[in-house]
Amino acid sequence: MLKMPKEVTFDNLTFGNLLDSVPEMLKKHKEIKELSDKAQGEVTIREAINELRIWCETTEFVLSEYESNGRSTPLIKEWKEVIT
Repeated sequence: MLKMPKEVTFDNLTFGNLLDSVPEMLKKHKEIKELSDKAQGEVTIREAINELRIWCETTEFVLSEYESNGRSTPLIKEWKEVIT
């Protein structure tokens, strides 16, 4: 995207390489912004999934039995508190 020489890799990238790419960055600023926005969205999703995973590993439900029509159904007590 920035038209850097092929010998420039992530491991040997220098600030000078970035400065040399400024004209190309200015030409492609919209594409760079879109890529950045997409990456930020992916980070947000990853963080939300991690929070959900932690919540699932630590949350314990207190159940009560609900009897209706001869059937017993377990219900989660204090459901509102659990999901907030």
